[in-house]
Amino acid sequence: MKTLLVTTDFPPLLGGIANYYFNRVEKMPADEIVVLTNHSTDYNFKIYNKKFFTKIIWPHWLPLIWHIFKIVKKEKIQRIWVGQVLPVGTAVWIVCKILKLPYFITCHGNDLLRAKSHFRKYKLAKKILNFAKFVEANTEFTKNILINNYKINKNKIKIVYPVCTLTKEMADKNKITNLKNKYNLENKKILLTISRLVESKGIDQIIKALEIINDKTINYLIIGDGPEKNNLKKLAENNRNIYFPGPVAHSELPNYYALADAFIMIPRNPAPSTARSQHDTESFGIVYLEAQEFGLPIIASDTGGTREALKNCNNFTIVDPEDINEIVKAIKNL
Repeated sequence: MKTLLVTTDFPPLLGGIANYYFNRVEKMPADEIVVLTNHSTDYNFKIYNKKFFTKIIWPHWLPLIWHIFKIVKKEKIQRIWVGQVLPVGTAVWIVCKILKLPYFITCHGNDLLRAKSHFRKYKLAKKILNFAKFVEANTEFTKNILINNYKINKNKIKIVYPVCTLTKEMADKNKITNLKNKYNLENKKILLTISRLVESKGIDQIIKALEIINDKTINYLIIGDGPEKNNLKKLAENNRNIYFPGPVAHSELPNYYALADAFIMIPRNPAPSTARSQHDTESFGIVYLEAQEFGLPIIASDTGGTREALKNCNNFTIVDPEDINEIVKAIKNL
């Protein structure tokens, strides 16, 4: 069955969701999958790069309907795969009603939590989900949101877990040596976080904990980019052992994992009463799988679906992301 995936998350965009879709598409027969995204890229499968949104008209996603309609006709698409329930799902729902095509949706947790916080978006998302042929969830955590908050029949939900695509063999010894020299890491204890730089990830708490520990032999690398970058850099400005290498290509991540002694990411639970990252939480955390592949001890928080990502891990510590003393103790123990 020829499928059209419509998504705003796809390489070269960095991040777990973009890699999640790419890894799945790459395993599909090239003549059975077409991708529509708003990022310029080129792969072995058919991919269309179109502008999804416009500021000229409202709703801003209106051009997406036309793009989907044209590609469905041109490629003889038989079903549509929705990458984001809103706003992509709205455009797909309209096209599928007109053309009488089936569609299915993949959900990642935060998309559902964000929609639920706005009455109009919640009602729309619920309608789109219920009209879908079936719904995919990336974890049991996300499945429970679908059942409890959106009243989706559990028999209609399939769980498709993210998988780790990095291996220890992908690390390059010469590049690791260069990184050690660049950041003066020889004979140092190296703590690593790979994440979007948003408030919900709890990186600010790690920086505060390291300030309390005040151990010059600990170096902390924070890989990634995001709206909190400047705030985090300001918070860490007095600690010369904290580095922000910025966003790193997925293929280069093995060098950082191989370099590190421990991995830490302590996401917060969503807090509806604040502006914290639009109620974000960690629905899975593929970086935990990657850290396990490289044998790193892990410090995490009991948030969202992190327990599912750590179910095969033999060396991890769970902390309360709001308790600085717990974070300090966990880092010291490692």
